[in-house]
Amino acid sequence: PRDQGPVRKFARDIVDSRRNLAGLFMPFAIVLIFFMFTPISVNYPMIMNIVLLLFVVVMIVDAVVLGRLVNRRVRERYPDSADGGFKLGWYAASRTLQMRKLRVPKPQVERGEAV
Repeated sequence: PRDQGPVRKFARDIVDSRRNLAGLFMPFAIVLIFFMFTPISVNYPMIMNIVLLLFVVVMIVDAVVLGRLVNRRVRERYPDSADGGFKLGWYAASRTLQMRKLRVPKPQVERGEAV
């Protein structure tokens, strides 16, 4: 039920047609954790923590931008829809956190395709 309706499908299509940094979070975090425990130098784990924090901040900014984009485009295409605001932005942002191949429902559009 969470994924039903034309507005949610449109939001999914917008998310699936873009490249998002959030989808790279899990592989990036695994690599960073590996390097945090590699004894190259004393400051290396601290640098990796800063890099991870910066990546999280960039993901948050990307999620806010995506949420605003999705809400604006939904208002343009479905002006009478009650679906929108923070809830729809959160839905779109949470979809970006999933790796593309593991998203449910499966992506219906290719990357770069116009929606």
